[in-house]
Amino acid sequence: MNLLGPVLFLLIIALVAGVFIYVWWWNRHGGGKEERERQEAESKRRGPRLQMNGWRYDGKPDGDIRYRVYGTSPGGQKWKLEFDSDHSSSSSSPRLRFRAEALTSSDNEWQLIDRWSFDVTRKGVGGALVGGLSAIGGALSKDFARQRDFFLKADERPGGSGELRERFALIAESARYDKLIDAEAEARILTWPEFTPGMSKRDNGLSAGLGPEGMEVKLYVDGPSVEVIEQMVRLGEALADASQRLRAT
Repeated sequence: MNLLGPVLFLLIIALVAGVFIYVWWWNRHGGGKEERERQEAESKRRGPRLQMNGWRYDGKPDGDIRYRVYGTSPGGQKWKLEFDSDHSSSSSSPRLRFRAEALTSSDNEWQLIDRWSFDVTRKGVGGALVGGLSAIGGALSKDFARQRDFFLKADERPGGSGELRERFALIAESARYDKLIDAEAEARILTWPEFTPGMSKRDNGLSAGLGPEGMEVKLYVDGPSVEVIEQMVRLGEALADASQRLRAT
């Protein structure tokens, strides 16, 4: 009698059961329990703390949007921040998204992306591959074509410290944006209040830009603390006000 088949089947069942038990234990008693308790505590203090800044907080879930925050920058730009839990995606990417929707342009004006992504898509084989793929996408979508043309033609701007340029690239077709990022905004880009278990320490977790849909900042993070939300807003306000000021020059 060949017992290999039944033994393998039982081993597979045992392995699956072991994984299930471990996940259950981790969520009830391990790191999952700690993270769940941390997020519950953040949820309780989020509204009152953000309202102390003079912002309007809407904690009513709307699909994947778990909450929204509204305010006006020192320069008069109205903005909205949303936390998108992305639960509907099979490979979820929760993120904070700050947007000053009134600050729009007929075309892309500037973008801030991580250094690795910029180098790999603008140089060597990576650049050729992106160019080929974007040619296909550009034939199907005008928005894609616009994004492609901007990204491949815009220049990297020289502003910021050496550390900023080592980790990020600011690209724009106009030299007016050389002074977009001042020392305070740079500090907010490079150093965040804390890194929670769900917050990516990789630079590609952060991006920003000004285009037809407004001035936007995105940060990929799950369960952000109030301090992270506040820094996100302050960074977004600084970039929105600087964009408006520099466009007028």
